[in-house]
Parts: sequence; C-alpha cells; structure tokens
Amino acid sequence: FTNTSSMANTNFGAFCSGQAYAPNTFGSDRGFVDEIYINGEEWAGSFRLFALDSVNRDLYQLSGTAGSAPGGTGGMPFDAFENAALIDTGETDYVALLLSPDGGTATMRIYIGEKGKGPSGAPANTFLARNGLAYGSWYYLNGSYPALGATNSGGISNSSAGTLSSDKLEDIDTNPNDPTQVALGDQTSGVFIFDFSL
Repeated sequence: FTNTSSMANTNFGAFCSGQAYAPNTFGSDRGFVDEIYINGEEWAGSFRLFALDSVNRDLYQLSGTAGSAPGGTGGMPFDAFENAALIDTGETDYVALLLSPDGGTATMRIYIGEKGKGPSGAPANTFLARNGLAYGSWYYLNGSYPALGATNSGGISNSSAGTLSSDKLEDIDTNPNDPTQVALGDQTSGVFIFDFSL
C-alpha cells in the first residue's frame, strides 16, 4: 500500500464478505498454491472480484484482468460478488471458484482457472498464475432450487438458459469435510447444498 493524494483509483465500495484459503488447500498441489484472501466488491460502480496475497500484502483485481482460456466465457467476470467458494477439482492443474453475486446479474457462475499460466496462456510463475487466477474461463450454473427435502440435478454451461438465479444470493462456503460441496445462503429462499463433480 502506498500514499495517495487522490481516491480516483483507490476507492472501494460495499465489501460484504470474503474468505481466506491456505496453501495446498485440499492436499498436495490441490487448490491454491499460496495463502489467498478472496473478496468481492458489491457496488454498482465497479462489481469486481479481488485476491489478496496474504503474505506479501499485494491486492490483485481479478475481474477483467484474467486471461481468456477456451471452453467457456474467457477471463473472470464483473458482478456484484458477495463471495466466492473454492471447490476441489480433484486435479493439481486447475482451480474452481463458485461465484455468488448478490444483485448485479443475480446468476450463479463457476470459474475454472489453469494453474501455471499467465494471461496470454503462456507458462508463468507470478502469484496469480501459480494459483490459477491469471488464465481461465467461467460458465453458468444451470438448474433450479429443489423443493423442501428434495434434490435437483444441474450442470455448468455456456448458455444462460436455465441459469440458477435469485435476487438475494448471499454467502457461500466450501464444506471442510467434503470440499466438493458448497453451502449457499439465499436470503429469500433458504440454505442449499451443492454437490460438484468436476
């Protein structure tokens, strides 16, 4: 952090929640490589997602700066992110973040990033590249909430048709006992558990 005489490029609004993740989050070489704190900016002026290098105290903007990997919609989207939950992909070369926007598009999405690649897709060892946050793509989470006591199947897709959406998507968190599960608190609809097979 440096001294500044202007708030033109240091102004933030509506940080709601965030999460810290340990290195090798889900075991050897799975999850993030470094200790990272992820948080969103739920403010109509920006709608951005950030990553803090907890050791070196460097703050990185992810939305609009991550390179575009093929497969989904390239890069990291802008939205009113309440939070992002890291999901175990079961692989050492990829990370996955479930993205929960409180407002904005109000649609659930998932980001898949490739570790060890810079924004152009070339091999790199920067903080963001090591952690799969420099090069990736995002997908819509398709499906609908189940009825009380029931389950629904869903998937991820490039299509916004059938996207899971709600006007009050709130906090999400990964189950520490099963990191392929994520709990979501929806302020208007209840609490839900997602099981992912990536």
